[in-house]
Amino acid sequence: MFQDTFEVLSYQNALDQLRVAYRRGLLVPFVGSGLSAPRLRLWSSLVKALAQDARIDLEIGDPTTDQQLILGSERIVSRLRAAGRPLADAMRTALPQPGTRQNEVPPATRSLASVWWPLVLTTNYDSLLLDAFNMRHHLGKHDGDAMAVVGRSAADCHTVMGSLNVPARPLLWALQGFLGKSINGVDLAREIVLGYDQYRQATYENPGFRAVFSEVYRNRSLLFAGAGLGEEYFRGLFGESLVRLGPNQHAHCALVNSKDLGRDTPWFMHTRLNIVVLTYDDRPGEPRYSGFARCLEEIAHALTEPPRGARRFWVDAATPAVSVDIEPTPLPEEPTAGHWLIGSAGQKRSGQLRISGDVPKTSRGPRMPVAAHGDLKQLTGRNVLLAVARETDRHTGQNYRDLRRVADVTTRALVVATNQGASTVSCMLLSASVHAGRWPRVFSLVQMLRGIRRFTQEHEHPALSIVIHDTAAARARDAEPNRSAWHAIETGRLDPAEILNCKALRFSVEVELDDSTTRTPMYVDEHMTLRQVANYFQLSVGWSAVLEPNPVPSRGNRLTDLNGSLFEAGVIPGSTIRFIRK
Repeated sequence: MFQDTFEVLSYQNALDQLRVAYRRGLLVPFVGSGLSAPRLRLWSSLVKALAQDARIDLEIGDPTTDQQLILGSERIVSRLRAAGRPLADAMRTALPQPGTRQNEVPPATRSLASVWWPLVLTTNYDSLLLDAFNMRHHLGKHDGDAMAVVGRSAADCHTVMGSLNVPARPLLWALQGFLGKSINGVDLAREIVLGYDQYRQATYENPGFRAVFSEVYRNRSLLFAGAGLGEEYFRGLFGESLVRLGPNQHAHCALVNSKDLGRDTPWFMHTRLNIVVLTYDDRPGEPRYSGFARCLEEIAHALTEPPRGARRFWVDAATPAVSVDIEPTPLPEEPTAGHWLIGSAGQKRSGQLRISGDVPKTSRGPRMPVAAHGDLKQLTGRNVLLAVARETDRHTGQNYRDLRRVADVTTRALVVATNQGASTVSCMLLSASVHAGRWPRVFSLVQMLRGIRRFTQEHEHPALSIVIHDTAAARARDAEPNRSAWHAIETGRLDPAEILNCKALRFSVEVELDDSTTRTPMYVDEHMTLRQVANYFQLSVGWSAVLEPNPVPSRGNRLTDLNGSLFEAGVIPGSTIRFIRK
């Protein structure tokens, strides 16, 4: 008789693997009702509440079995349909757990939301995780870093696919419907499923959804948290991918209470579903599953440790050589001979500068203007420049943020520094305030890289080392760090080498037509006009264009002059031009 000599891993045994997977951009949470407890009902309690609301007497034993809940959910769906009542209405009433404070975020939700996630999969219908994530990470005056919801529609599935390898807006993929609308305007309440027949139709009659789910399943490492894996249709989705394409190289993980382990559960999940069970324990005398929130808190703490290291890139055509290091560190305290610092600043209407809080106090002091460069100020007698990526309104004198100016001021700052003997230049992200920013910080980085490329192409220069410091990523946990830009570098979602060495723009064009949206990647010269792009897609009169991110928020994101170039419009690598019929 064979003896099983393998021990089941605890989540503490896997913290290093989870940390590495996160930093490679592979780790994706897959969350269920356990994450929203105790504020919202768990699955069994929800089915019972819905049955009571529908006036159905369910034959459910104690303990409740999955089969009983599946049969009960089928009767509930049938009764609600016969009464002409939307399932979403009943769900809104039944979800809240009586006797709990509905204004408090569950500890497990808070812990998971403390981590920056590009993508989260959920079987929940509620917005608890969405709201908690945005409360923690959406601090700027724009929506580009706010988590948005997507569902199973074709447009939403395309959005998920388009986000997997680019620094896109974070997404919550609601697999079973959601009480709200998706980023593409789809009413996800109509996608809510409860009964087995609904699950089967939603899954097997939607080949697009199955294909995208399989893509995520194969190319990411899912972390199941608070999600039951007993649903047959989910096991079918996993199995379809495994049978058709074979096991993927990234194992998935499931957090399971040690009291819920059956003898063969870990072996079956590992060998048949490619899911490694990670156990957690409750403290003696505490309720069952009380250890779940502490488990997630410890995992979140491991994933949000201050990042280290740097990434080096080269401008291949630059002679002498120019290297660009990007690292999650503060600006150096003091410049030295041959070493210049570039800090970020804004400007009030009065002309007074607003210096970024990430500029060291030792690098502040009396300033003098830089000849022929109104957007630069130099500290008197020191190798420190303050860059102001702003555009001034000629009529009002007001200064407003302009993403297009970030590349320009980067180029000019490098010219000034190298003309005065700089061999090393350290700069922070420009016009990338965490709280007052008007676009995702990663786009400021993109524009700085374009400015560096332009500098090497248009100006003589010495051998030069440029260091871009992501100062917001270097902040301590209690100082509201923002690691979205660094995460894009660390995970490879943003390729600085392409931006430093390619003049052509890589962006996307979306065309909204007949309640559907097509998305096409583009790779063209920045001097092509918007009109030429529109004509390429057979769009003549009667169409307007919207640009994201919006380079000039004070003017709105609608493009009024289609005869201008992509460069003049503010299209940058990673932008999206959306054509909409007027």
